[in-house]
Amino acid sequence: MTQTTAAQTKTSGHPMSRNEVLFSGNLGKDPEMSYTSGGKALTKFSIAVYQGKGKDDMWMNITCWEELAEAVNDSAKKGTFVEVKGRLTQRKYEGKYYYDVVADSVEVILRGKTPGEAKQVAKPDPFSNDLFKRPSSPPIFPFGG
Repeated sequence: MTQTTAAQTKTSGHPMSRNEVLFSGNLGKDPEMSYTSGGKALTKFSIAVYQGKGKDDMWMNITCWEELAEAVNDSAKKGTFVEVKGRLTQRKYEGKYYYDVVADSVEVILRGKTPGEAKQVAKPDPFSNDLFKRPSSPPIFPFGG
């Protein structure tokens, strides 16, 4: 018999429940940054995720908030290869469900011609409160129609 602790139930509502995703791909166009009426920075972009030879790329919409939004807007552009870690969100529009990612971190990966030339920039330190971490509970702001 498995025992559920109060911490497990309180955190997620379901033991072993988790919403964490990781995608990597190229930006399809430059990120779009705006500000909410409350002054919070918001950056949206989408990436093409390779699905394998002969298959169409999967497009993922990404939302970044506050310092992360500003950092991504400053360091990424169309064609930039990124790795995005975050959580999957669902929205319903005109009777259809759409899935988006709210980013916790975004890593911009510069690729060289050889593996030795590849560089990584904008990689967050998981133990610091740096520019590449989103606040613990940002509001959900789904993409418009």
